Amino acid sequence: MGRALADKQWSKVRLAKEAGINKNTLHNFWKDYAKYHPRADYVFKIAEALDTTAEYLMTGKEREVKEVVTDPVKQELIDHIKTIDHDTAVEIRAMIKTMQMMTLKKESRRSESA
Repeated sequence: MGRALADKQWSKVRLAKEAGINKNTLHNFWKDYAKYHPRADYVFKIAEALDTTAEYLMTGKEREVKEVVTDPVKQELIDHIKTIDHDTAVEIRAMIKTMQMMTLKKESRRSESA
C-alpha cells in the first residue's frame, strides 16, 4: 500500500479523506494489516482511492493494467494470439518486425522525394 500511496503523493490523512474512512481505521490497517482485518468495504474504498486493486493492498501483488481494445480487428488478433504456441508467436513477431521496417523504408523514400 505504501507504494500506491507514494505514487499519489498523498498523506495518510488525505488517503483516509479520499477513501471516506476514519483516519484511525486507516492507521490500524496501515500499522499491521496482517493482524488487523479490515472490513472488505474499507479495503475496496482504499483501493479505489489509490487507483489500485484490493488484491494489491492485501498481497502486494503488482496491479495489472488492462488496456481496453475497442477496435474489433485488433481484438480478434489478440484473441488469436492467446491460442497460439510459442514457436508460432516467435514467427509472427519476426513478420511484424519485417513489416514495420518495410513501412519505415517506404515512409523514408516518400519524405526524400517530397
